[in-house]
Amino acid sequence: MKKCPVKTCAAAAIHLPRHLRDWHGGKADDARTAVLKYSGRKHVKSATEHALQMAKLITLAQQNNITLWDRSVLDVFSKYATEKQYLPATKNAYLNSLKHFRDFTMCESKDDDKLISKMKERVCFKIASYRQECGKRQQQRMDTDLRKLLTPEQLAQFR
Repeated sequence: MKKCPVKTCAAAAIHLPRHLRDWHGGKADDARTAVLKYSGRKHVKSATEHALQMAKLITLAQQNNITLWDRSVLDVFSKYATEKQYLPATKNAYLNSLKHFRDFTMCESKDDDKLISKMKERVCFKIASYRQECGKRQQQRMDTDLRKLLTPEQLAQFR
């Protein structure tokens, strides 16, 4: 969600150009320019990564003959991520890509709103479940880095 750049407007919009056009009477070109001006777009590297992750999720769904909004797509992804030995942060990134794609889909299409909304809830729960694993992994990395930097002998020298 992006905060509207118009000072008198306190709205937060998922699709900023549409909000500027519909609520503030701007032209489509002006709205796109405003989005660029107010940094409403993701960095190219980030957008490319989201696109690649979504392409993989779509491929997994197609290989298993399920739709992207089907409940079992999360199970299929979990199995795939386990096979590939993805770290919790990588799993989280894939699920965030799915969540962003869901927001985009809700803006662009009004089909299957309930189904897509339920999928977002499931994805958010899954992301929350990986958050603890991400924290544990981050702590492990910090401990490993600390052990590499200081040995007990080196600490004793400073005392």
